[in-house]
Amino acid sequence: MTEPDAEKEIEKPKRRGGCLRCLGRLALVGLVVLAGFLVWLNGPGMRWLGPKVAGHFIEKAGFEGGLRLGGTLLGGIEVYDLDLKSEEGALERLVVDRFVTDYRFSEVIKGKVRGISGKGVHVDMRLVPSEEEDKPPVDFAELGKTLNGVRGKILPLELDLEDLSISVKKDGKLVVGIADSSLRHDPGDAAIRLDLGMVTDAEGRTLRPQNTEISWEQGKLALDRLDLLPVVGVRNLAVLLPEDGEISAEGMIRLGGAMIRLDVGKGIRDVRLNLIEGELNFGKLLGGFGLELPMKGRLTSLAVDVKGIFPEWQAAEGSVEVFVEGFSYDGWEVPELSAGVTLDEGEFGAKLAGKALDSDFTVAGGGKFERAALAEEGFVTDEIQGDLRVEKLGEVLRHWMENWIWAGVSRSFPRARSPGNGRWRWTAGRLLG
Repeated sequence: MTEPDAEKEIEKPKRRGGCLRCLGRLALVGLVVLAGFLVWLNGPGMRWLGPKVAGHFIEKAGFEGGLRLGGTLLGGIEVYDLDLKSEEGALERLVVDRFVTDYRFSEVIKGKVRGISGKGVHVDMRLVPSEEEDKPPVDFAELGKTLNGVRGKILPLELDLEDLSISVKKDGKLVVGIADSSLRHDPGDAAIRLDLGMVTDAEGRTLRPQNTEISWEQGKLALDRLDLLPVVGVRNLAVLLPEDGEISAEGMIRLGGAMIRLDVGKGIRDVRLNLIEGELNFGKLLGGFGLELPMKGRLTSLAVDVKGIFPEWQAAEGSVEVFVEGFSYDGWEVPELSAGVTLDEGEFGAKLAGKALDSDFTVAGGGKFERAALAEEGFVTDEIQGDLRVEKLGEVLRHWMENWIWAGVSRSFPRARSPGNGRWRWTAGRLLG
């Protein structure tokens, strides 16, 4: 045997299994590390990293404050001790003691949440001037379809929110405040229970706590009774939500001591309002909203009937009739006043009748207007004409002079008791009698 042949006999094949085993060990270690990271991120990592990320976006949004997180990403995030403040904008402060969500990750990615609970939620709001923006009109048909879709998300949800409160201020003064309220819903139940705490208005008047139910059945959303202010409330409100989205509504609106019947036709096209009980005191109503105006009076009759208000309100037609007793504004008093306005295609009419300074008066007129200009320019008309009748014209003119124009000149008006009649016309910026 030659020497090269002997060298070949002692050569052994190379072993490759060691590399594969090494790679397998590295992959296993990587999977263990990844699994450990995911477990950490699901719980402790989220609770540590989440507030830091949230703090960045809170500051970017113009707020200052912080929060603590609990729970897990896969089973439900919990928020504790949330406190946000802002020096400007509509939201002044938001405080949340506890807010807990209950879900499963496989369900939440499909938009399903099992439950929401919370406690100690307080909101301070400011009334700020709204920015004028060109917004498209509300699509009520699409809104109706959306509400029907939302119902399927709400009914399976368990809600338990307690110790809720909100305050709304204007220029630092309270407009309305609601304290110690709660909202509850059992999964699958059509009723949502609202326990509203004490309501305080701008004048410090309070409403005692009240309980109400919102019933959300298929195609119908109903509210039996709710008073949002001492001077404003609703009774037996029902909103019909058919599948085609043609929303309609009916119910009662309480304004002060007046009960007004509301009927809204399909598609929000027709609206009717009728005062059926009590009377509306202007001074008390304005005071309930924190407004101070030198106006008093009692609305004892109201009838509003408007057709074609949606989708283009400029094309609406209808009529408004009111009767007011004891009306006064900045010293000018009218014991009785009735007014009516009609609006037809391109034409309008108005009538005002009443009694002032122990003198009956009537003003009636009308004219044509540019309906196409309503949206951009407002009410535009080239001519208004009508009739004017005042029973004791001299007494009325003397009072105007004494209180509104020149006191000395008023002495030249005789104390006439005869009525004054006339026709008047306003055209091209001139008043002709």
